[in-house]
Amino acid sequence: MLQKDRIKILVVAPYNGMVNLVRAYALSRQDVRIDVKLGNREEGAGIAKIYEDDYDVFLSRAQTAELITRAVAKKVIDIGIGYDDLLRCIMMAKKTKTKFCLAGHSSLMKPARMLLELLEMDMPAINTEDSQEAARAVERMREEGYETVICDMIPLNYVRDAGMVPILVMNGTDSIRVAVDQAIAYFRDNIDSRKNISLQTQIIAQSGMDYLVLDEKGEEVFTCFRDQTELPGIRRKLRKELTDSLQTKSRSFFIKWKKELYSIRSVLIDEEDSPRVIFCVEKNRIPQIYMKYGIMILNRKDAEKSFRNSFISNTQLARNASGELRNRRDVFSGVMITGEYGSEKDKFAHMIYARGPGTERPLYMINCSLINDKSWRFLLGNYNSPFVDNGNTIYIANLNALSKERSRQLLSVILETRMHQRNHMIFSCVREAGGELPHEALEYTNALGAAVKPIPPLREQKEDIISGANLYIGTLNGKMGKEIVGLTDDAAQRLIDYDWPYNSVQFERVLREAVQMCDEPYISCDLIETAIEKEKVFTSCGSGSILPVRGLIQTEIDITRTLDEINREIVRLVLDMCGGNHTKAADRLGISRTTLWRLEKQRT
Repeated sequence: MLQKDRIKILVVAPYNGMVNLVRAYALSRQDVRIDVKLGNREEGAGIAKIYEDDYDVFLSRAQTAELITRAVAKKVIDIGIGYDDLLRCIMMAKKTKTKFCLAGHSSLMKPARMLLELLEMDMPAINTEDSQEAARAVERMREEGYETVICDMIPLNYVRDAGMVPILVMNGTDSIRVAVDQAIAYFRDNIDSRKNISLQTQIIAQSGMDYLVLDEKGEEVFTCFRDQTELPGIRRKLRKELTDSLQTKSRSFFIKWKKELYSIRSVLIDEEDSPRVIFCVEKNRIPQIYMKYGIMILNRKDAEKSFRNSFISNTQLARNASGELRNRRDVFSGVMITGEYGSEKDKFAHMIYARGPGTERPLYMINCSLINDKSWRFLLGNYNSPFVDNGNTIYIANLNALSKERSRQLLSVILETRMHQRNHMIFSCVREAGGELPHEALEYTNALGAAVKPIPPLREQKEDIISGANLYIGTLNGKMGKEIVGLTDDAAQRLIDYDWPYNSVQFERVLREAVQMCDEPYISCDLIETAIEKEKVFTSCGSGSILPVRGLIQTEIDITRTLDEINREIVRLVLDMCGGNHTKAADRLGISRTTLWRLEKQRT
């Protein structure tokens, strides 16, 4: 094939692991141009529509491929699941020593049934073509005592919500190669009949409210945005809300884009067979600068995602708390969360918000470890402060990081303005290992009648360690493009035996390091030992030589070293915490990206 006639393929990957896999494979194919973008289901279909005129063939998987087929006129090829991919997941499920089954789109279940027949394994492989089928199927699995589910993206979150362990089926290199070869064959056979269909959007300029109208497929019918630079990002966000907005005549919610909060009201215009949704958009007025210094805003989806990606989401503590919230959605009293450093108090707070009442309104997170004088004055004295509004959820984290004066001042403001009666209040305090309930926690719970929710240290949650490890390894497989089945028995026992002085945050860090180093199907005990050995940077010094860095890093820093060494260590930890994202890390540290780059360069 001549260079100028090279087929242009866009792979729409429904998960991060496939992005990494496709990029690596694309380097080996000089005869074809292969690009990849991340997008699952409706989002993936929207991406395909945007780039329809730029590519000859689209590749995706399961329901995302099905939705793209409906959205574009170009050829769409479903990246099938290989038997090796399924077999790896079955081996991983067996390693959990729990009762397991399979569930997912028909394109996954068909080869799964054939493999089960070849292996002479008698277990259900359940078709879930959409979210409703997935919800019903997962409920039946839970009732029948299944603890682990091999699945694709459709039932994934329902499995997690039900307290079961999901194992996501991910494609291997061979399945990508087969799909690319199919695309090339199609291109060569149909080069003269390829279609070029362009989608035109009508922009009408007028003053007043910003708004966007979408049809039931997510196609743009009408827009009126004063700042056109905001439109693409907000449009992508609103397409994710389209399914919910098509179910009700009107609803109010909010989205976050580029650290700005937008209040949204959607109205359904249901005309015969062509429903439309009008989205009215208004920007929130909290200045961006305060988002850097202790004030964050989350919506329900962000909070739920934050919780689901944490170790604590797979513990009995979280399952019990989630059940209580489902049974008492009409009742909400203040909550005081306590726990040691690294015990994921923030993630627990995100779960309380995401599964409690008031999720149509934002979660304001006030991190007392990061509040500066300017932020403090804004919170207590500005008419745009979240303390002035009603009906929100306000999470005041690391309460005992405040000075005594500010702690008493805050409590006085809450009581005098009846903030705890006008809003849903959540607090958190750090509780030292073996220590009593902090004074601040006692003072606030007594004054406000808040319920105390202690999070036990990881060393007291031994029964959750292995299931949590398997779930987190699956998450890391997706992020790093790995294909690790699980832990060897001695590696699993080492995780159980270790004391975990810095709790879940340290647990996740050790597993992340072990997965990064692992080149075999199973993580060995030696790799776990190596990862734990690296943790001695936090525990090797004597009494009085450890500095807790609250709010930024839920661990401790050795202050017996030079200032340059301490700075380099903090930069490394914050970059790790932000997944290598320099912009986020600089924001968390309160420094410019230039300064961060300089410090990172020093450390290398």
